[in-house]
Amino acid sequence: MLSERNRQIAILAATTTLKNNEIADRVGCHYNTVTRVLKRSDVKELISEIQGSVQEKVIDDLSAEVDRAATKAFNKLLDLMHNASSPSVQFRAVESILDRSTVSPKRQIHSKHEVDKRVVHLHIGGGELKKMHQVLLEDAGADTADVPELPKLDKRGELVVAIDPVTGEILREGG
Repeated sequence: MLSERNRQIAILAATTTLKNNEIADRVGCHYNTVTRVLKRSDVKELISEIQGSVQEKVIDDLSAEVDRAATKAFNKLLDLMHNASSPSVQFRAVESILDRSTVSPKRQIHSKHEVDKRVVHLHIGGGELKKMHQVLLEDAGADTADVPELPKLDKRGELVVAIDPVTGEILREGG
């Protein structure tokens, strides 16, 4: 069992960049005592535990901050998708959301923007669409009444959805 002084030395060594003589000044002992205490296996073990806990806390805090930033970024994309004055900005927001979607990976969903007609066309591969439909059916369990049927695919096996970028209204859906 560590004395309170040795415990304080271990905490300062683990959580600061103080030199041994600075730790000695803070704890009220000679720097040789600090050097000797820091060589003890039980003190080294405590320092390792403290540093592991601090590192884990830093990682948890950083992860939480990244999650908050990602939520803000996603909300900004949603805002741009619904409210941007430029159809091309709205389109890029839609494209960005789809590119990052776990349900619709970029390699399976591609989109085309026709600026002159002010229409956004989304082309969704039939294979991916069937997978998404299967997930909906599995999530619904026995109550599949609310799950829509698979829409008609075009000659290339894709679902093409035409969207008005200003209103968000679906202008055409199907093959």
